Amino acid sequence: PSTITMAVVSLTMTAMRCALMLVGLAVASALVRPVITLGGSGLAAAARARATQVCACLAPVSATADGQGLVKGQQHAPPLVWAAFAGAGRCRVVAMRRAARTHLLMTAVEMVGSVNDVINGVVPSEAEHRVLAADALRSAFILGSPSSVDDMGEMLAVNGKAYCCSTAPGAGKHALRIGDAVFTTGACVLPLHAEADAHFEWSGPSDWAGVCARAMRAMGGDPVVLSGFVTFERLIAVQIAEPPVHREFIFGPRRAYYYSIPPCEVQRAVCYVMGAVCPADMLVDGPRAHELSRILYVGGAGIAGRDPLCNNARAGDRSSGQTGDVSSHTHALELHKACSALTEKDILPDSVRRVLHVSAESTLCEAHLELFRIDSVIEHTAGVEYVPKACC
Repeated sequence: PSTITMAVVSLTMTAMRCALMLVGLAVASALVRPVITLGGSGLAAAARARATQVCACLAPVSATADGQGLVKGQQHAPPLVWAAFAGAGRCRVVAMRRAARTHLLMTAVEMVGSVNDVINGVVPSEAEHRVLAADALRSAFILGSPSSVDDMGEMLAVNGKAYCCSTAPGAGKHALRIGDAVFTTGACVLPLHAEADAHFEWSGPSDWAGVCARAMRAMGGDPVVLSGFVTFERLIAVQIAEPPVHREFIFGPRRAYYYSIPPCEVQRAVCYVMGAVCPADMLVDGPRAHELSRILYVGGAGIAGRDPLCNNARAGDRSSGQTGDVSSHTHALELHKACSALTEKDILPDSVRRVLHVSAESTLCEAHLELFRIDSVIEHTAGVEYVPKACC
């Protein structure tokens, strides 16, 4: 009898544990929702309609339309989404949405200074003795110099090093300079332990503006910081030629003084990129205009060699991913051909050829990006140090 009693107790305990596990799975399933990424303009109407049903019922279904497009949602964590764009390329988005997302878990993109100071040539007094340490952040971009504000240029920092395009006069102009810290009047920073909201992979021909727009759509149309590796078929870029420190608008009458004209063009370039993208109207009006304008500016995507304020705007549907109602700002580290970097940790000083400002009409064939939704923009303090003159 005692043996039978023990067996019954054991079976009861096992059944209770299984019941608790099922309850836990049900709660997790309710908390985690899928991200649905719709296809581009080539997606057939039937697939659009079915994808809308997926969004409405949040059920694990798939939709196809004669092989032209595919949208697939999955309710259980981690949600996985594929979207194929007919005649354009293929996109895969792996979303890592956090269950019961709280204020403490939201992505806070950080800033030192503002891009408005950069484009208006303003140097706040504290910027002359304030440096940004590259080993105290995950990555950063906009403007910087390892020596002083007087030769700041295009900047991208990653893996503990800051890579800058020199604006020093003479033979040093446009030379690559590398430092452990930089002077800056504007830098967008991903903090050291920032975690991506999604991984975005693109394969096929596209312009950079289109990929930025699709990445933003993958995050529900929210502003996004993106970083990762891109293979450009034709990289069109500019480099600032003079430091923006003279209190004048660098896109004004003297634009040619500040920028390299004609723009740089590189065929088949492998790059590490960091940038930001948002709907252009969010920079003009709305509750987030002020904070987003610290990172982005109207027409920031630009057309290399032309007036960036013209952007590449034309009338059209924002969902196409090709119109001028999206503002982006991106920098790239062009890597040497022999470099086989696959992660940020693989990027070393010997791997980098130069740092560039990417123009929107650059064309690419492949991209592997991490996406960080911009839930807020706050002041970066962890890597800021104050020095009497120079940082290195």
